[in-house]
Amino acid sequence: MLYIPENKDLELIKTESTIIWIEEDGGSYMVGAAFNKFAPGDLKRFRRWLLNCIKAQKEGRSYI
Repeated sequence: MLYIPENKDLELIKTESTIIWIEEDGGSYMVGAAFNKFAPGDLKRFRRWLLNCIKAQKEGRSYI
């Protein structure tokens, strides 16, 4: 399960994924994952969220 911020709430995205890499960064961890399968409708919601994040980044603002 993947929780994504949406407005002031968290939305649940049900997905099956494989961890590709893990990197430690000063006591925190960054993880790369390949998403293999989504619950019906969740892939569309996840893509919309990612596109909004990219758009916000290009405009110099944070979406998260």
